[in-house]
Amino acid sequence: MATSAGLPGDVRLCLFDLDYTLIQLMLDPVGVHVEVLETAGHRLPRRTVQAAYDAGWDDYLQEGRRWPSQAEAYLRVVCHGLAVLGVADAGDELARRIDARINDVSDMAVYDDSVQVLEAVRAAGFRVALATGRWHDPVPDLDHLELTGCFDRIYHSGEFGHQKDDARFWAALVADAGLAPAEILLIDDAPDAVRVAREAGLYALAIHRAGSPLGPLPNADLRSLRALPPLLEIAGD
Repeated sequence: MATSAGLPGDVRLCLFDLDYTLIQLMLDPVGVHVEVLETAGHRLPRRTVQAAYDAGWDDYLQEGRRWPSQAEAYLRVVCHGLAVLGVADAGDELARRIDARINDVSDMAVYDDSVQVLEAVRAAGFRVALATGRWHDPVPDLDHLELTGCFDRIYHSGEFGHQKDDARFWAALVADAGLAPAEILLIDDAPDAVRVAREAGLYALAIHRAGSPLGPLPNADLRSLRALPPLLEIAGD
């Protein structure tokens, strides 16, 4: 097992977040909202639409597991945002038009360093797993993006009933992995997930990709995944 000057030598499992850690949305979802709303006669400032969109995702984190599928949960994000804006939307017509454009897996792309790093970490003898806050099984999207085979295990919030900013998520994951918390490393773009994982005893690195919708993160540990192999003393090509 590789050791590292930057990370402890007892790490055996590397966990990777999904959205904006391994993959990105290739369009501007708030811009799509603004465009569709303007076409329907609702001219609203972008900052107002952004706040409503963010409120929709906040609702998803709390209530998304109520919906039977990821598609329905993501549609409800848009519906919630429109309700916050006070936009009447009979039959969810506008919401469906927006959703069709921003929640299509064909608009998602794998970062150019993701597969290379996942393969290098696994080849060096580490277990590699996904840990995503999605409430529904991400395998269909992973299959489309040809990422499924990169992981030894796939964890998502729906499996444990908690988001990653809840210590119970990490307690369940650690128990399933059969490892001590200090044998697990997380790479995630969500500061709260990183903080709570650290509090649970895991090693955790915050990554902030260029163009991330989370905004500036001055104290990020990583700006790309290319910086991870040297921390694990994995030789490059």
